[in-house]
Amino acid sequence: MNILETIKAEREKLDTKVNAAIAERDAFIASIADVTGQPTRRHRSNRRVMSAAAKRKQSEAIKKRWAAAKRAGKNKL
Repeated sequence: MNILETIKAEREKLDTKVNAAIAERDAFIASIADVTGQPTRRHRSNRRVMSAAAKRKQSEAIKKRWAAAKRAGKNKL
């Protein structure tokens, strides 16, 4: 019986070490996720939205520039 108790004690020690290693790994992964993860909600909410009128105005200005370049015979602006 002494051998069986020794084996059980050794197994408990190993289980403790394995659980500690798993906890350390999880903490490391969590620290990396903070750096490389998705942006926080605060940063995502600051995104600017262009109104339909502004989009239309910008589109018309771009079309005028391209038309002028085409009339001038240029392929690129």
